[in-house]
Amino acid sequence: MAKGQGFLQGIIAEARRRHVFRAAGVYAAAAFVVLQMADITMPALGIDDAAISYVLIAVTAGFPLVLIISWFVEISADGPRITASISQDERVPFQVDSFGEKDNDCMWELYPDDTIKFMSRVTKPWIGFKVLAAGAIPPKEGFRFAFENGADFIAPGMFDWQVSGNVKIAREVLADLAVKERARPWA
Repeated sequence: MAKGQGFLQGIIAEARRRHVFRAAGVYAAAAFVVLQMADITMPALGIDDAAISYVLIAVTAGFPLVLIISWFVEISADGPRITASISQDERVPFQVDSFGEKDNDCMWELYPDDTIKFMSRVTKPWIGFKVLAAGAIPPKEGFRFAFENGADFIAPGMFDWQVSGNVKIAREVLADLAVKERARPWA
C-alpha cells in the first residue's frame, strides 16, 4: 500500500492493479447471459421452474469465488499465474500504463525527499504543479506541503467552483508563520 493512502484506498488500488474489477464485470455479464438462457430454455425443455432458482444460487455463489481467484491469479497472454504483491519500493518509477505488475496506479511523487532537496537549490521562482494528486490529497495539506517545501506558486488543477475556496485555503496556509519561515527562501 502506498504511503498516504488509507486502508480502504489501498485495497481498492491493489484490486485495480490485480484486475479484480475487470473479472467481476466479466463474470456479471456472463452470469446475466447464463440466467437469461436458463430462463428461456429450461421451460422449453420441460425442466421444472425450480431449476432456475438453482442456477441463480450457483451463479450467486460463484461471484465471491471469482473475486477471490482474480485477486490471486492473473490471466495473461502467457497463461494463468499467481499475482505477486508488489511494494511501492519495487514499482518502476513513472511507469503507469503498461498494465504490468510494477505499474503505479496513481502517480504522486515516488521520491519526495529527493525532489525537495533538488528544488531547494533552484534560485528562480518555481510552481508546484498538481499538488493535490488528482483530489487524493486535501487542499490544506497539499498547499501546505508544497509551500513549506519550496514552491513559490502552486497550480492545483481545479474546477471553477473550487477556485474561491482554494484561494481562501491558500491564504490561510500562507499566513502561517511556519510557511513564511521555510528552509528555501521565497524567490
